[in-house]
Amino acid sequence: MAETATADLDALLEESGFSDERIVHLPDASVAELLREHYGLDVELRRLPTEKDDTFRAVTDDGAWTVKISSPAEPVELIGLQTEAMIWAGDHMSSHGPAVPRVLRSRTGAASVPLSADDAGGLGARRVLRVLEYLPGVPLGMREGYRPTASELAGFGGACAHLSLAMRGFSQSSDARRLAWDLAELPTLAPLAEHLSGRELELAERSLSEYEKYAAAVVPTLDHQVGHNDFNPFNVLLGDDGHVAGVIDFGDVVRTATVLDAAVGAGSMIDLDERGWWLVTQFMAGYLQVRDLDWRELEVLAVAAPARQAQRLLLRGLAAAQSAERAAYLASHATDLADPLAGVLNIEVAERVASLRELRRPS
Repeated sequence: MAETATADLDALLEESGFSDERIVHLPDASVAELLREHYGLDVELRRLPTEKDDTFRAVTDDGAWTVKISSPAEPVELIGLQTEAMIWAGDHMSSHGPAVPRVLRSRTGAASVPLSADDAGGLGARRVLRVLEYLPGVPLGMREGYRPTASELAGFGGACAHLSLAMRGFSQSSDARRLAWDLAELPTLAPLAEHLSGRELELAERSLSEYEKYAAAVVPTLDHQVGHNDFNPFNVLLGDDGHVAGVIDFGDVVRTATVLDAAVGAGSMIDLDERGWWLVTQFMAGYLQVRDLDWRELEVLAVAAPARQAQRLLLRGLAAAQSAERAAYLASHATDLADPLAGVLNIEVAERVASLRELRRPS
């Protein structure tokens, strides 16, 4: 049984691009030359921090762009999935929903450019170049000392729900991939607890136990669709008025339970400040005004939202064992996951469920 679980975990991590392969970045000058060749752009590049790919900001007379070159570990077809999902979301977004980046077409009209082994000084093999609109706004997670109000949190939740609704009906051959960042895979990640210790280990195991007891068997029976699956404070852009101006980074799109996509957004609010579960309820108050969830889904969300933090602990522990660069990137998004998670887990599951049920609109 243990060998089977280990093999399943290894397969999941490999498909998700988690490996101890050293990250090799492309030289800035090579990226600039590729942009001139394929897009006719002559720009200065500013490198942006990312987990595993090469990402830059580029400014032209026509606007600002995000230049992304995928890691060789990411299959080309998955880059296509992300790009098509972004285009679909933009085409189907409600006028009340957040902006998503437009895709700049290459000189040949393509949405992306597969690179060859000869590109970028021999480093281009299995990589894909894309140019995306650089949306205005400041990531929520980069507003130091920012404490969102109940109204603002509801706005975040509403934006998450609008994005979920925009993604309805989207399908693509690769959308059923397995992904370590899919909360449905949380039980598969359990062996990664070996990379944790002390309080972090205890909390991750408590959250895993909750998920197994209240959610694991129910999730496969719930509504599924392709979701953004990474609505977190570093992917949510705020305008000057505090409202959501846009949502970026479709790198984790996957077909999963609709409620788990919501749980990712709600759970990612937990470590904003010490208000913990209250942040989740205010986020969900806004979400449920736009897209309803039934009682079974709310019962799952009550344990899946904090489980997002446990998932981050597990994968951060793995990253620390594999790559100092990837570990530093994940740590930069939250130095302390334990205290916020503990605050939520100390609230009884039944109390969490009741607080969510109170938010539903009368039928």
